[in-house]
Amino acid sequence: MSKESNVVLKKELVKRIAERTMLPAGEVKLILNAFEEVLKESLKEGKKVKITGFGTFSLVRRKGKTVKAPTGEVVKVADRLAPKFTFSAAFVREVRKEL
Repeated sequence: MSKESNVVLKKELVKRIAERTMLPAGEVKLILNAFEEVLKESLKEGKKVKITGFGTFSLVRRKGKTVKAPTGEVVKVADRLAPKFTFSAAFVREVRKEL
């Protein structure tokens, strides 16, 4: 975990995966970066990415709305697609066991 908070940063994630897999950290970083790229490409193609036992990445449509900016100005926000992640039931059960 980072020294500033209880957040595991990418650098720490790479280190921990490298230790568990006995792969060099540089290779793990390449694999993680490739995973991110493939994930983004798949979502842009309109595909869901499902990792059994972990969860599903998808895009959801967010309806446009009218909001009030801090300046008091009324601003229209257009419809948009937003990334979403849903943990699998198995993952949630496993994490809850640990708490």
